[in-house]
Amino acid sequence: MWSETFGDFLRKYQGKDKRDKFRGNFYSVSAVPSGMRKEYNLPKAVNCPAFYKNSHGGFRQINHWFSSGGTSSVLHKDSFENLNCLFDGSKDMVFIEPGYTERDLHWDSRDNHGHSWINCDKVDLVKYPNIRKIGWWKAHMERGDCLYIPLGWYHHVKSHPGPNQRNFAMNLWWEMDYRSSTRSAVAQCKAESPTVASDIQFTREQLPEAPDNGMYGGRQEEDEADDDEREL
Repeated sequence: MWSETFGDFLRKYQGKDKRDKFRGNFYSVSAVPSGMRKEYNLPKAVNCPAFYKNSHGGFRQINHWFSSGGTSSVLHKDSFENLNCLFDGSKDMVFIEPGYTERDLHWDSRDNHGHSWINCDKVDLVKYPNIRKIGWWKAHMERGDCLYIPLGWYHHVKSHPGPNQRNFAMNLWWEMDYRSSTRSAVAQCKAESPTVASDIQFTREQLPEAPDNGMYGGRQEEDEADDDEREL
């Protein structure tokens, strides 16, 4: 993971940087800058105070995920509830329920990792035999789709470019209060006028550390397992 200037990111994204060993196949992920949030309405499914403001913290962060497609994540899990909405391109996702242990999934627990060692594009069943017994689900997303990823569910994401040769998604991370009173509040939520993201107080934002003359957080796909050459 790194931060760089917007100009450097664009040169890599457009394949114009000869030093880029990933050939433009990487993504940028960043909390959405405050000045852009007025352009986004909350999805209807979570446009309710019980979601975005509750005793457990509510909405934590809104992010964008942007690439030229062809990216593949490691198998990982999030510590928040997650709603992923796709604006361009398509995604194929694999899900594994949280009943399996990290040992079952050959977990890399080193600092700044926290994901499976398994290379999801070419699974080595000899090196990682536990994966044979793992049950899984898959989902396909097209632009306009939103998909809920529950807290603690393991998942792998493969992103593909659309007609505009890009893949662009936004996601919301939040923490939910599961008490009966909050469940009742969710059930009583009615269709309201769209709430704009700029009106929400996000409670745990982690903005990238920009270089002195930069503003953009560039990040390659999660570290590939097995220390193989990355196919990003």
